[in-house]
Amino acid sequence: MQTALPAAGRKKSQAYVVRRDLARFLVRGGVGWSWRALKNVLGLPLGRPVWFASQDVLFRQYLRQLRGGAPVQMTCDMAEFAYREGAGSQASLMMAALNFARVLGV
Repeated sequence: MQTALPAAGRKKSQAYVVRRDLARFLVRGGVGWSWRALKNVLGLPLGRPVWFASQDVLFRQYLRQLRGGAPVQMTCDMAEFAYREGAGSQASLMMAALNFARVLGV
């Protein structure tokens, strides 16, 4: 028979999940940003344009906010997502935005 956790136990568990998700976001974002930055540096001598994904821009803004800069502004450029539009895409984008806001504690 399971007993319900006290309220303090649930808050601690939820705080752990938020910290874990934030750490995962920072690690994945850092690795992805570093990889694309390296590709951009190596592509410049070849005449390729500098390109960053929208996730990289969001990651850079979040790091700027951590250092005391302007807060992250969540906006969406639908032209970037137009080719991926399909059944459930709006719900998927909404769930991703809610998850990101939950991790940031917004």
